Amino acid sequence: MAVSKLGHAKVKCVGKCASTKAVACRCGRLVYRAPIMRREVEILNPLGLHARPAAEFVRCVHTFSSEITFRKGEERFSAHSILEVLSANLDCGSRIELEAIGDDASAALDRLEKLLFEFKEQEANEQV
Repeated sequence: MAVSKLGHAKVKCVGKCASTKAVACRCGRLVYRAPIMRREVEILNPLGLHARPAAEFVRCVHTFSSEITFRKGEERFSAHSILEVLSANLDCGSRIELEAIGDDASAALDRLEKLLFEFKEQEANEQV
């Protein structure tokens, strides 16, 4: 497993930076295999992921076809749900592991990491 740094996040790569996950239909047959990407990020904006940035985060998640979740500690949350994002209580300094499964998983993680960094810059500009 290779670990590299990208901006403020630590990127965990398994093999060729993508492992696979079997996805089964209701009858138990294998439908397809999708790449899994994971990236550890830290919430940097001073107010954490409160309502406005959480809603923007979820809107961004919905622009990708990948299934996107995140872990905070041992708990797993769906990034597609505003209620789950808010209930994760993502304060400044919280470390989460984003996970995306699908064809655009890498692009999704890149965009979400960039968005989380943009939230810090937006709040810094609003305080000036």
